[in-house]
Amino acid sequence: MDWEFLMGAPMPPKSQLLHGCFLEAERADRVARGLEALRSALKESYHGHMIAVIEEIRRSAAILRELADRSHVHVSRAPVVANHLNVVLPCMSKSLRDITGYYDDKTITRETRWRKMYHEMLEEGGLPLPQRFMMYNHFLTLLLFLLTRDKNYDQAQLELLRARIMDLRQRRGIPAPVQAPVMDLVRQESMVVPLMRERPHWAEHVLNLPLVSRTDMKGDERSRAIGPFAPARDLILPDAAKVLLRRSFDNDRLCLMIAISAVDGAPYIVLRVFDAGMELFCFRGVHEICVYRDGNNLKLKRWSHTSNCSKVWAVLSFITWEELVIFHCAFIALKSRNTLTVSVNPREYKLHGEKRLFQAV
Repeated sequence: MDWEFLMGAPMPPKSQLLHGCFLEAERADRVARGLEALRSALKESYHGHMIAVIEEIRRSAAILRELADRSHVHVSRAPVVANHLNVVLPCMSKSLRDITGYYDDKTITRETRWRKMYHEMLEEGGLPLPQRFMMYNHFLTLLLFLLTRDKNYDQAQLELLRARIMDLRQRRGIPAPVQAPVMDLVRQESMVVPLMRERPHWAEHVLNLPLVSRTDMKGDERSRAIGPFAPARDLILPDAAKVLLRRSFDNDRLCLMIAISAVDGAPYIVLRVFDAGMELFCFRGVHEICVYRDGNNLKLKRWSHTSNCSKVWAVLSFITWEELVIFHCAFIALKSRNTLTVSVNPREYKLHGEKRLFQAV
């Protein structure tokens, strides 16, 4: 997205800013690959600083996608985050585009490209490149905490980083953004204050625990989602009270979220893909999905009313056996305890081809 046309214009709609998160995440991935190619051509004395920059830029891409994904399900809380995105996205975008301009300059040597990029961008912004992207990432992480009502959210830190980014925008000639009215912002932020005593959902705890062991699965298959999908603007996603799990597949080309509806408390699944520069979504209640194992994969099936038969909705490929088992067990538990579930096929309770791996003597 070219943010130049937004300068001085009214604040962009929330949907445009969230779409901008996906586009800038794509740009960050391209820049990281470009810098990695440049690093491989330079001597090792440059590698330390370059690796630090590359890692932070890759982290930017991951945070941007997660923030946008969660904003699409936390519908009522997203507007306050959009106001802050309007501050950081144009500044981050210009940093990424400037870096691209430097490493694509074929009129000078590769070593000179890096040295010129590093020193000129340092003089322009007053921050070394790794620290600049660390600042962006810290700001985006706080927005994620604000959106999810995380206890680690720090309003003072957010305002401090916001002021530093505004100063960087001014140094780089980026006009101040047009924001939503201040009182509207205050009212919105009061709606998303952290929930200090909220009891964690059992599934959230189980699905996000670090693995104590890892048994690699044989083969290397790609995850895929069949849908049907629709653009976010054409789909009304349920407002989520809580996201139990956000899991990315295929380098974040496919994202799955399990959320609890703020309306009826029922769990539902959201799938997001990014294709041809557009993020596409679909969702189903957990009670509408059947799950079966097929090798390294779990197949999620839905009922098609038009064809009057079940169809594959998504195929999730797991790297480790433990991840596959935990996801399957948590899904079946959520489905069987869901008041909207009519029945559970007995085949769903057992993983196809499962064998006892260890037996005590």
